[in-house]
Amino acid sequence: MADWFPWPNAMLLMAPFIAWNVALGPLLPDSFPNDEGVPAALLVIEGITRIGVFAGPVLLSFGWDSGSERLGLVLFGAGLIVYFSSWLPHLREVDWSTSPPISLAPYATPALVLIGIAMATSSWAYAVVSTAFVAAHISHGWIVWHPRW
Repeated sequence: MADWFPWPNAMLLMAPFIAWNVALGPLLPDSFPNDEGVPAALLVIEGITRIGVFAGPVLLSFGWDSGSERLGLVLFGAGLIVYFSSWLPHLREVDWSTSPPISLAPYATPALVLIGIAMATSSWAYAVVSTAFVAAHISHGWIVWHPRW
C-alpha cells in the first residue's frame, strides 16, 4: 500500500453497513415513512453529516492493538447485529413495528456501529461527525414516526 493510504482501511468496516442499506433499503414497505414533514434544514444537516460518516472512513485506518481499538471493534460488531435486527420488524411489517422504540431503532442503532468505528480508528473527529449524524437521523425519525403513534 502507498504510504498515504491508511491500511487496514476503515472503509472495510463500512462495507456491511452500506451493503445492508443498499440491498434492503428498497425492500422496506411503502408504509415506512419518507421525508414528508421533515424541515429542510434538518435534511441538509443529516445529508452533510451522512457524507462525513460514509466518506470519512476512507481516510482512516483501524487497529486492534490497544484496548480501546479492540473495544471499538467489539462495539462495531455488536452494533451491526443490533442495527440489522432493528430492520427486521419493518421488513416483515409486523403489527408492533410502529411502536416508538421499534420504529426509532433503525434511526438510533447506527450509533453503536459508528461509535465502534470511531474507537477502532481512534478518531475524535469521526466521533463528532457521527454523533451529529445520529442526532439528526433520530430527529428525522421522530418527526416522521410520531404522528403514527
